[in-house]
Amino acid sequence: MNEISNMSKTKKIGMGIGATITLTVIVYSLFWFWVTDQIKEEIAGFMLEAKQKDIQIMTRSMGVTGFPSTHKIHFSGRVQADGAILEIPMLEIHSSFLPGAPLTLEAPQGLAILKPAVTEIWSLDRMRIDTEVPATLPADLTREDLTAWKQAEGHILLKNMELHKDSLYLKASGKFELDHMLQPAGEFQARITGHMAFLRWLQDKKHIETREALLATAVLSGLSKKDANETYINIDLSLQNQTLFVGPLRLARLPAIQWGWRNTGAQ
Repeated sequence: MNEISNMSKTKKIGMGIGATITLTVIVYSLFWFWVTDQIKEEIAGFMLEAKQKDIQIMTRSMGVTGFPSTHKIHFSGRVQADGAILEIPMLEIHSSFLPGAPLTLEAPQGLAILKPAVTEIWSLDRMRIDTEVPATLPADLTREDLTAWKQAEGHILLKNMELHKDSLYLKASGKFELDHMLQPAGEFQARITGHMAFLRWLQDKKHIETREALLATAVLSGLSKKDANETYINIDLSLQNQTLFVGPLRLARLPAIQWGWRNTGAQ
């Protein structure tokens, strides 16, 4: 009788554990697909807003996958605005999209600006960015909401950024915030390798003249350091007043982001 009683108790415990696991799986699945629906709604809203701002997004493929693991948004297509065209062979975003959760953005096949720049120069072979979903970033990116976020010292931590272009490899970290005009700003620390070979590539492709190459070689040689495995440069990058700086040198001027008002009638 004791053996039968023990077996019955064991069976009940097993059934209880099984029921608990089943319930957990069901609740998690429902939550995962609820988040998926929220992501799809956000994407649809973003696409509509882009259209209203005359930003053309031509989609070859797009979707949300990843069940039962982390959500993955994938996009392939082209973005066109103000005469500029950005080609995106494949863009993947991995995250649960909950406040404070890790977020990874990858372009494993790179990116390319087709117009108005020289595509061979203004393109990347690969890109990866690791950050986290800000706990306080407002859901609506209006001027009013972003102003409040800035006043609360809101920022986005850039844990890791990796850019690959031919032999050139850049790895950086830092943080983004907004300046007084609500434009992106930030300071970043970067390590660059493969720069000397990349300089030769630019010269071979006739993107720089011999005189420029010699001057750049002298400057990069003076900045370069060596360890047991490679030659590298440690450099500070900064973004301020819509301008990207490498140390004290201006690298590029960026277009202004036009944030909308919560009340569309506001001036």
